[in-house]
Amino acid sequence: FWRREEVAWNKIPKLLGEQRIESTAVDFCNQIGIYLLYDGREIIYVGRTIDRPLGVRLYEHTTDRLSTRWNRFSWFGFKPVNDEGSLGEVPVNLNSDKIISSFEAVLIEALEPRQNRKRGDDLSAVEYIQKEDPDIRKKRSQVLLAELLNERR
Repeated sequence: FWRREEVAWNKIPKLLGEQRIESTAVDFCNQIGIYLLYDGREIIYVGRTIDRPLGVRLYEHTTDRLSTRWNRFSWFGFKPVNDEGSLGEVPVNLNSDKIISSFEAVLIEALEPRQNRKRGDDLSAVEYIQKEDPDIRKKRSQVLLAELLNERR
């Protein structure tokens, strides 16, 4: 459930996440999988990333017909994070049972339906929390500094 405003949007944005606050950030821009766009807490769009990675697809939604309709996003990726903190390759041994149970788990996690009493079976994923792109903080500081300088004049 990541915030749109914490990403400096461009054609190849940084989608930074960390397992714990202050741990090493991982850039998920090149992830593939499923993503959801939200307006508040309402899901307005479900998409997939296969031929174009997650960061590119989300960037496209900042300029298309959905551009003003979403402020948060979630994603569920197939590329694992390796020991160095970068994305690895999609495992080649995925079978249909595993894919189907994974999709069920993803939907249960994303939609949080009231009648599901447990998480999806076989969900061995690791959740990453969003980390704000440092360029956003830098821009905010520059704006504040400019405002303060203008007040002094």
